[in-house]
Amino acid sequence: MFTTREGNPYNESGCTMMWDRTRGAALKAGVITTSLTFHDLRAYYATQHKEQHGALPDLHVNAATTARTYDRSKR
Repeated sequence: MFTTREGNPYNESGCTMMWDRTRGAALKAGVITTSLTFHDLRAYYATQHKEQHGALPDLHVNAATTARTYDRSKR
């Protein structure tokens, strides 16, 4: 999804470092007010999908798992 300047994929530690820097800069700039994780982003976009399309996206084999894990509209 994201690549290095050389066009190679990030390894796990590189991705974590990039995420931490970006999240820290967003916090410092006031773009976000709380720390976020990748899991938070997935839940946000799954909930947005539900609001726009009337149903959650198929993220798991069992739709109940998707609803329990990612549906933030019920809270």
